[in-house]
Amino acid sequence: MTDTLNIRINPGASLEHHPINEHYSAWVADDFLLNPEDVIAHAELQRDRFESPHRGYPGEVLDLQPINFPEVTRFVRRQMSSLFSFARIDIEDSCQVSLTTQQPEKFSWIQRLPHTDHRRTAGKDNFALLVYLFEDPDFGGTGFFRYRDEQFWQTMAPKQFENPDGGLDLVQTRYPMFLEPATYPYESNEAFELITQVPARFNRMICYSGDVPHSACIPDAGLLTEDCRNGRLTLNSFAAVWPKNS
Repeated sequence: MTDTLNIRINPGASLEHHPINEHYSAWVADDFLLNPEDVIAHAELQRDRFESPHRGYPGEVLDLQPINFPEVTRFVRRQMSSLFSFARIDIEDSCQVSLTTQQPEKFSWIQRLPHTDHRRTAGKDNFALLVYLFEDPDFGGTGFFRYRDEQFWQTMAPKQFENPDGGLDLVQTRYPMFLEPATYPYESNEAFELITQVPARFNRMICYSGDVPHSACIPDAGLLTEDCRNGRLTLNSFAAVWPKNS
C-alpha cells in the first residue's frame, strides 16, 4: 500500500518569514499541499500500522517510504537549503504522519519540556518541516522556547535515558512545577520561556531548525483523539544536513 500515496506540493504556495530569535527563524506557507486529503485518507487506511516511538513523541507515527514524498525531498533540497543556508549534498531525510494522542498524566518528566530533535549524525544540523492536517485550531500550533537554565537541563537529560523517571527528584527540587499535574508545554513558566508561536491552520506548513527548543502548544489535551480524521494529525519531515561552511 506504500505506493498509493504521492505527496504533492503547491508550487504557488508563498513563503513568509517568521523570526524566532536573533539566531533562528521559521518559514511558513499556507495551502502548502495540493492533496492534503490524500494524506489524511492514507493515514486512515494505514491506521493499524501506526507505531508508538520508544521515547519522546507523545503519540503514534506512520513512517512513509521515499516513493511517497519525492516532492518533499526536492523542497528540502532546493528551497529549504536556500532559506537556511545548508549544503544540498548528502541530505538524510525522512517523512512520517504523526498523530498526537498521549495525555499529559502519562508523560515522563522530560516530555513536559520543549525538545530539540535527535541529532542523527555528528556535525550535521537538524531541520524539520511540518504540515498541519487538522481543522480545529484549538489543537494548537508550534511554540518555540528558551530554557531558563539550559546547562541544568543538559545535565539532567542523560539521567532518564535508561529510566524515564531518572533524576525526577532533582527536577522536582529545582522546579516545584514538576510536583503539579503535567501539561503540554504551551506557555512560559519557571523552567522555560515561550519566545514565539506559529498558530495552526489546515494545510499550513512550517519549517525550522530542529535545534531550537520547540513543542506542540496544546492547552487542552482533553481534545486529543486517536481518530486520524478528527485528531491532531500532522505530516512531518526531518532532515540532517551539512552546514555550507563545512
